[in-house]
Amino acid sequence: MKNNQLSLQFLLFTFLLFTPLLLSAQQLSGVNQLTFLKDKVTKTFVGNAFLLQYQDNIYALTVKHVLLEARIAEMQSVSVKEHVAQWQIRANNANYEPIVLGKLLNEDTSEKLDIAVLEKDWLVFEVLQRPTFLTPLTLRQTPIEAGEELSAYGCTYSNQATCQQDTYTGHFLTKENNNLRIHMADMEPSKLRGLSGSPVVDKNMQLVGIVSNVMKSSSGDGFDFAPASTDYLIEVLEKLTGM
Repeated sequence: MKNNQLSLQFLLFTFLLFTPLLLSAQQLSGVNQLTFLKDKVTKTFVGNAFLLQYQDNIYALTVKHVLLEARIAEMQSVSVKEHVAQWQIRANNANYEPIVLGKLLNEDTSEKLDIAVLEKDWLVFEVLQRPTFLTPLTLRQTPIEAGEELSAYGCTYSNQATCQQDTYTGHFLTKENNNLRIHMADMEPSKLRGLSGSPVVDKNMQLVGIVSNVMKSSSGDGFDFAPASTDYLIEVLEKLTGM
């Protein structure tokens, strides 16, 4: 009996010890790959994307401003159906089948495609297949406390040759309008290009935001990491689910 108790304690200790490692080892994000109808042009890395489980559905999420980087001249609004032949999330530097996305669920032909999209910087897609390599996240339901550790998972343009999924960690400062201010030591904004669309999660791997922007530090010294909060995302999801 004593040996059984020791074995159970050892298994429990091992589980607790390695659970954080297993969580961090999950593939949470991939990169956007867009094939356009015009001339069949394919852009293989236009920011990051990830999956969210909300109620009984799985959605694919990225930022609206990737359309500013990917767009062709004819794309003037937050609408892709007449321009994009296929939108996929693919694993960067890993051999997995890509995830093919369906309809853009918050498409809006009246929303002009310009820098103002940063105010509601979320694209929400339906997912047409069983996820092949990404672990869907869930939404955090409670407010973020000052000083909490938050992390973004994704790849940048500067490290795309070697990155599968890197981690960028900082500490929450405050919420300002539609953004979360996060202090990230030694952050160089120029090296974060391409990370847009990556999920920002708490220590329990619950979604709190999406990599969107940086903001001049309120102290006037350097910049703060400024992901978009989930406020607008929740509005979209509630409309989709009739809540």
